[in-house]
Amino acid sequence: MRARHPQVSVVLTAQHRAGRLAFAREHKDWQIRHWHLVLFTDESRFTLSTCDRRARVCRRRGERSACNILQHDRFGGGSVMVWGGISLGGRTALRVLARGSLTAIRYRDEILRPLVRPYAGAVGPGFLLMQDNARPHVAGVCQQFLQEEGIDAMGWPARSADLNPIWDIMSRSIHHVAPQTVQELADDLVQVWEEIPQETIRHLIRSMPKHCREVIQARGEYSTYEINRHLRSYLKFIFVREPFERLVSAYRNKFTRSYNTAFHKRYGTKIIRRHRPQPQPDALERGNDVSFQEFVYYLVDPRTQREEPFNEHWERIHSLCHPCLVHYDVVGKYETLEQDSRSVLRLAGADGEVHFPTSGKSTRTNGDMAAQFFQNISPFYQKKLYNLYRMDFLLFNYSNPEYLKTR
Repeated sequence: MRARHPQVSVVLTAQHRAGRLAFAREHKDWQIRHWHLVLFTDESRFTLSTCDRRARVCRRRGERSACNILQHDRFGGGSVMVWGGISLGGRTALRVLARGSLTAIRYRDEILRPLVRPYAGAVGPGFLLMQDNARPHVAGVCQQFLQEEGIDAMGWPARSADLNPIWDIMSRSIHHVAPQTVQELADDLVQVWEEIPQETIRHLIRSMPKHCREVIQARGEYSTYEINRHLRSYLKFIFVREPFERLVSAYRNKFTRSYNTAFHKRYGTKIIRRHRPQPQPDALERGNDVSFQEFVYYLVDPRTQREEPFNEHWERIHSLCHPCLVHYDVVGKYETLEQDSRSVLRLAGADGEVHFPTSGKSTRTNGDMAAQFFQNISPFYQKKLYNLYRMDFLLFNYSNPEYLKTR
């Protein structure tokens, strides 16, 4: 076997996969004449951007409390939400939704009535409106309007950008604009939308049968192409923590809490059997009294990773999240979680709607607590453990702990 790069995917639940698979099977045999009746629609938010989409959280070695986020205020200047629709025969006007969020009333009065209804009349009998299940779309007032107008809506499964070509139009053709004001942003979006060649739209819609076959072949999962497209276009962030504090925190939570019987059974019994001389039968069966020293022995034992991958709670971050393969836009730190999370929400354009919850916990694992756990670990095993997590210390700019004894 050869070493290969791991495949990284956007998470799909069983329900998502089932919905995607059902849609693909229902439409896999549709001909162009069927797709000709469909208006593919979606909303998308665009923001003022003058940077390379990468926000960086940087600190000097030893700095733990200061939050130094280097960014170019990518979302600080405002944003614009737009709605558009495309079909084989043409496209709607791009509607700029200024001020506030999209409600059901606005969706009916600013989109369905002035844009969708005339388009449906021009297409004629059999017209289908493809829209997702966003709350404004499925609200009673909008459903009533569509029913009264005789407009049939075509369901679009959740998390299925690959099954609506409007997404390709939105993400590929518009992201290159670089305006300085919100009004310039809106004007540029309208101009770029109008300049998209109709042949580009036709090509994307004609690819729908191919996308349906790929979804069926992948049993509802994303294709490799779609995964890579998500990774190129989504806002991607990662939060890291001082490696040994994270390790001690994982030990405390998984091996010293009475309710974590699943971890005790799966990992605790194995650790005790392998690393405790003359264990008692009760400990071998329950695995609920693993010491931190035994946990360290388990981690540095070469047999451990040969048998199975590390559990995600103590896997090295560089192996778990692949920062050298995934182009993360933000790398935040647990030590300044609240400040850094606000920056992520601002980058996502959601800082006015979502707030990261504060925590009043006073028992969080910190450096002093980690030092206490390491007191009974010999320098030999401290060095082996550091070598195991060394890449995380280096990649994420964490200093070697002062309590660490490696010689």
